[in-house]
Amino acid sequence: MNLLDGIEGSTTGTSTAAYVTALTLELNPFKSTTIFVNNADDTSSLKYKILGYAKMTGTLTQDIVSETELAQGADTDISNIVDVPYAKAVVQVIDGDGHADYKIEYTQERLQR
Repeated sequence: MNLLDGIEGSTTGTSTAAYVTALTLELNPFKSTTIFVNNADDTSSLKYKILGYAKMTGTLTQDIVSETELAQGADTDISNIVDVPYAKAVVQVIDGDGHADYKIEYTQERLQR
């Protein structure tokens, strides 16, 4: 991807017994966002969900992706999550059957001006 047209990034961490925010992305200036969530752990599953916010400082959320469980070493992708114009997306993770290492990668394509 040409970085003038978008951005990309990643984050890693370990799940805990309570939901924690693993990634927050601003969505307004982008026409598409793709998020890959990977369970990099070979012994434990993890769960994740993606919440959408109508405004950057908002407190009301809508599930973009409801709670989903990833088995050991599994991954999934969520493409074009801005079909509904959310201001931001938040990826949250929690233990499945134990603490699990995760990796999240994303790309975002800018709106053409």
